[in-house]
Amino acid sequence: MEGIEKVYEFLKEVRTYYLATVDGDQPRVRPFGTAMLFEGKL
Repeated sequence: MEGIEKVYEFLKEVRTYYLATVDGDQPRVRPFGTAMLFEGKL
């Protein structure tokens, strides 16, 4: 299994994961629960 496929399988297993970004000088953390592979990309 290639690297991106391992990441995809992990995300499917944990079901909910969080994406952290910065908006100006404020942190933003958002929950996500969807992931899919398309043409070898996550």
